[in-house]
Amino acid sequence: MKKSWLLQSHKRKLDNNRACASGFLLFELLLVITIMSIGYVAVHYAYHKMYAARALKSEVETLCAWCRSLHIQAQTDTQLHQITFDTMGQRYAVDGVWHSFEQGVCFGGRYTTDQIMGPPSNPQHALTSFVTFPSSRIVLRPDGTTSAGVVYLGHRNRTQLYALAHNVNDPFFIRLYRFDGRRWNSVDRLSVYANAKEGP
Repeated sequence: MKKSWLLQSHKRKLDNNRACASGFLLFELLLVITIMSIGYVAVHYAYHKMYAARALKSEVETLCAWCRSLHIQAQTDTQLHQITFDTMGQRYAVDGVWHSFEQGVCFGGRYTTDQIMGPPSNPQHALTSFVTFPSSRIVLRPDGTTSAGVVYLGHRNRTQLYALAHNVNDPFFIRLYRFDGRRWNSVDRLSVYANAKEGP
C-alpha cells in the first residue's frame, strides 16, 4: 500500500514537471514570436522610410538636371524649350515627352496647399497651387532667361517637401529649398551651367 502511494506521488510530480516545462516552452515561443514581429515591423518601416527619401531626392535631382540641360540647349540651338507639369496626372513633360514620378512622389507630397506657406524665400501666405509657373510650364529661352515660378515636390510618406524655384531677377540659377515640416531651408543655389549634360 505504501509502495503504491509512493509511485502515485512520484507520478504526480513527473506530471507537474512536464506541465511546467510545457508552460515555459509556450511562454518562450510566444516571446520569440513577439520579438521577431517587432523586429520585422521596425525593419519594414525603416526600409520604406529610406526608400521614400531616396525616391524623392532622385526625382528632385532629375528635374534640376533637366532644367540645367534645357537651359544650355536653348542657347545652343536658339529654340524655346519647355517643361510642362500635369498636377492631376502627377507627371511632367520635357519638350513633349512625358515622365512619371516614382511611386509615392507627387506634387506637394503629403500636404495640401493650405498647409504650406510660400514662396520658400519669403513665406507669407498659403499656397494656391504646387506649381506656380505660368500655365504650369517652365519656359527656357535662347536669350538665357527662364520663366519665374516654383514647383513643389514631396512624398506621400514623408514630411519633407522640396521646392525648385526660378527667380525672374536671377535667371541663371535654380534655387532649391527643403521644408522640414516647420520651416523652409535653403538647400543649394544651383548654377544652370554647372554639370551641364544632354539630359538626366
